[in-house]
Amino acid sequence: MDVAKVRKNASELSLGSSSDIIIETVLEQFLSLNLDKNIKLMDVGCGQGHLLSRVKSHGYSNLTGCDYSDFQGEKDFEFFQHDCNEKLPVEDSSFDCLLCSEVIEHIENPWHFIRELIRVLKPGGSLVLSTPNPESWLSILTLVVKGYYNAFGPKDYPAHITPVSVYEITNMVNVTNAHIKKVHYIPNGRVPGSGLMWKQVIPSLDGKRFADNYIIIASK
Repeated sequence: MDVAKVRKNASELSLGSSSDIIIETVLEQFLSLNLDKNIKLMDVGCGQGHLLSRVKSHGYSNLTGCDYSDFQGEKDFEFFQHDCNEKLPVEDSSFDCLLCSEVIEHIENPWHFIRELIRVLKPGGSLVLSTPNPESWLSILTLVVKGYYNAFGPKDYPAHITPVSVYEITNMVNVTNAHIKKVHYIPNGRVPGSGLMWKQVIPSLDGKRFADNYIIIASK
């Protein structure tokens, strides 16, 4: 098997983008940290750069992105191509903040990936990471009925290969001596068997059973 070809195909299937609600919620959680505008920030798995563009619009300028594919031409941030399954070509303690939205589910060894993210963070630095939530009612029901989690079925392969629960990612972060400060569930959960979101049916519903994706904020 040509592993590089599989990874390239997976990268291209993702189209380098996420839904607007994921991008905006990750941005919201990042802005809630109230970090200095002069911080050095990298978006790991930046795709087409939509999230970095939103970050830049809030006055941040020392920005770097990396991704397996170069999804667009000229960029308004530093960029390098990188296979996130491999060691980041970055020195230890290089960045004040890392964004990593909808990437870890593409990674073959998420434990190694988290170690790399924490390694390149400066002491006191922050990681804002989002991923599909395997603990939603939709995902649990999909597993029972179809044998796989929602967002990890045939139509998602080989892009999405590694579901990660909050329990698992907490363990991954803890072994690096970093810690998770916050878990936020994105209000995008869908009602099983319908095209509706839970918020459209009962606006008060939230939390891990009613979110298709979640965000963690970790500190080194």
